[in-house]
Amino acid sequence: MPRQSPDVYRRRRIAAVVVLALVIALVWALIAGISKLVGGSGSQPPESGSVPAPSAQKSEGSSSPSASASSTPKPSGTSKPSASSEEYPLCYDEFVQVDMSTDKQSYKPGEKPVLIMKVTNTSSESCVINLGTKSMEFRVMNGNSPVFSTKDCQTGGEDLLKNVKPGASETARFTWDQHKSAPGCKTAGGKADPGTMQLVGKLGKVTSAPASFDIGGQ
Repeated sequence: MPRQSPDVYRRRRIAAVVVLALVIALVWALIAGISKLVGGSGSQPPESGSVPAPSAQKSEGSSSPSASASSTPKPSGTSKPSASSEEYPLCYDEFVQVDMSTDKQSYKPGEKPVLIMKVTNTSSESCVINLGTKSMEFRVMNGNSPVFSTKDCQTGGEDLLKNVKPGASETARFTWDQHKSAPGCKTAGGKADPGTMQLVGKLGKVTSAPASFDIGGQ
């Protein structure tokens, strides 16, 4: 058998070293894979006592019914509207005070008096008052004779429940064009006669004391 040259032996030794390196690398890869399977995915467990933060939800507020300034009383104030009387009790009638006034004491022909209703919670606790047009009435009298009422031409009406703090007040305004009205919205004879008028307000079963103002002649 012929003797192999030194180059052949050298190439064989290099090939043997390469094969050994590949075998060692394969063994380390197998060991690493087994370690991952035994140790889990590698993620850290949550700390004891921590909870996920809840996501915030945007609440939608409800808007109050719109009303015509010239034909419907408009309540106004600082207390927040309440969707029902479950959060706060309804105010007893004896703790609801209604006061009436006008923006001026006397008016010329053609001027439009602004009738003002002030509703006060006289109790020592917050309570709910219905300030809607369903329970509210502005009434103008000439002595004992009715001249005008917001109820005469009102159809339906709306509820507006408001939580009123103790001692706090809400106001509603109505602009009157000095025309007469009659129940059922029937024609009542045009403009009101000049003279001293008495303004009376009613909220539910609560009636105010009369407030006087004057309207001039033609």
